[in-house]
Amino acid sequence: MNKKGFTLIELLGVIVVMGIILTITSVSVNKILNQSREARARIEEDNLRDSAVSYVKGEKIILTRCTPGYEVSNVTDIGECRMTIKVSDLTDKNYFDDKSNSCNRDASIVIYRYVDPNSEVDEYRAFVAEGTCE
Repeated sequence: MNKKGFTLIELLGVIVVMGIILTITSVSVNKILNQSREARARIEEDNLRDSAVSYVKGEKIILTRCTPGYEVSNVTDIGECRMTIKVSDLTDKNYFDDKSNSCNRDASIVIYRYVDPNSEVDEYRAFVAEGTCE
């Protein structure tokens, strides 16, 4: 008797191979999605820095000149040449538009007046803690 079709073993083999391929693909897709979320968060944090500097310039806030080379490394740094604002301050005054709603509105941003010790370039910079945006 000549039967056409697949045996149970052949069907199980195909299902196992498809399961392996699906597992490998889903792991790769999840890795790519996580990397893109992290990249988006870094971009949002960069935008926050730029918005904070624009805020200080737009509101005509003048900070005292920092010691050359002074940089802020966390939100608790203290000094006369810096100020702290919240993300919500930037969004409420339309300096930052959090379209993806991924940034913590209560997070602090430190704006400070950076003076390059070599060239004496004097500019405003902002420190945004990593993880402020998700």
